[in-house]
Amino acid sequence: MHSSPISDARETTNGRPSEARNGSQRPPTVATGEVAATQLQTKQADGAKPSLSAIPLRALQTEARAFEFGRLQYSPWNWRSIDVDQSLYVDAALRHILAYAHEEPYDRESGVHHLGHARACLAILLDAEAAGRLKRDIPRCG
Repeated sequence: MHSSPISDARETTNGRPSEARNGSQRPPTVATGEVAATQLQTKQADGAKPSLSAIPLRALQTEARAFEFGRLQYSPWNWRSIDVDQSLYVDAALRHILAYAHEEPYDRESGVHHLGHARACLAILLDAEAAGRLKRDIPRCG
């Protein structure tokens, strides 16, 4: 008895599709996360805009507090008026991440969460890179 294409598609072995009766290999099944990633890649390739609402609100708010502290201490968008030294912001981001990792959640000077400061540093690097204002002063490995 020959099975239909629909029933063939449902036959699996150990969670993987079995070979078709003619010997051809079926494509592997895709886990939910992989489907989402594939859909995202497809949408990005089609020029669809990323979903900014997918970023946790707490992360955005904490990053905004770090930017607000910087705005008051320096000036708004101050990094855009000069070339940005990559090492300055990479070092600052790593200092904030390490302070957080060593159980100091909040920056003593600003009172802002260290991860908010780290996110702000990384955002400035991305912005400077996109604007062509990033000065890559960290030596390449190798």
